[in-house]
Amino acid sequence: MEDENKHIENLMQNVSDSLDHLLKEVKELKSTEEKDLPPEEDPKVRLIVGRQTAIYNQLIEKEKLIKLITENKQEIHHKTENVIFGKDTPFSSKLLLSTIILIFISFQAFKYIPEYLIHKSELKAERDTYKMFYDYAVLNSFEQDEKAPNDFIHLKQKIQSHDTAIINYVRRLTPKYKKYLEKEKLKTALKNLEK
Repeated sequence: MEDENKHIENLMQNVSDSLDHLLKEVKELKSTEEKDLPPEEDPKVRLIVGRQTAIYNQLIEKEKLIKLITENKQEIHHKTENVIFGKDTPFSSKLLLSTIILIFISFQAFKYIPEYLIHKSELKAERDTYKMFYDYAVLNSFEQDEKAPNDFIHLKQKIQSHDTAIINYVRRLTPKYKKYLEKEKLKTALKNLEK
């Protein structure tokens, strides 16, 4: 924009200098009055008028060119700036901080929620299996003895109260049971290989 203003100032200065020069020539013509020709037919006057019209035409062309350049610059340089930090930002520090925290929490949620859901569904399936097993054992005992299976009910109450005798008993028998299951798997694998 400064270049355009300097260019316009230079043009105006050139026009002003040319007009001053032309005024001097006109004064010289009037002062000499060597010929009695009418001013329209005087060659010096024609020369001066021709120069003035040429300068005027050049000035109009340059003005059109400057307008065209400024319009093109306005069309080309419509860039928008998004300021995230600073005094011109549309975000407040609270909004920016809450956005960052929300993104962080969302990332953590998407990272751990699927694992939680899978684990929860596995626990639910295992719980349902044990509940069905307990119900089956209690009802089977009731059907065979025709009385309430108090031994299962008392055992359940002891497990719920975290009785140490039962916990130690389970801990002691668990490795033996796992070994027995492994032996049975190996025996079935050997039988399958022999076939």
